[in-house]
Amino acid sequence: MTNKPIHTIRDGACKVSIWANPKSEGEGVWYEVTPGRTYTAASDQAKTANSFSNGDILKIAQLLEEAYRWIRDQKAKDRAAA
Repeated sequence: MTNKPIHTIRDGACKVSIWANPKSEGEGVWYEVTPGRTYTAASDQAKTANSFSNGDILKIAQLLEEAYRWIRDQKAKDRAAA
C-alpha cells in the first residue's frame, strides 16, 4: 500500500479509506479499502478502530457501497486514459 489513501469517504466518526497499489506486472493499479472509526484516546491522540458498534454497522456498509462505486468509476477513468 501507499503511505496515504487516495480517497476517504466519511460519515461522522466512521470512514472508509481507499488505497491504490501498483499491479505486479507494472500496468495500472488495484484498489483496496480499509474501514475504520476514529476516536480520541486518553492521551488526546487520534486513533482508528477497526471494530464497530451496532450503531456504526449500517454507516460502514453504506460507506463501503460508496467506495465500491468510487473504485468502479476510477477504473473506468483508468481504462479511458490507457
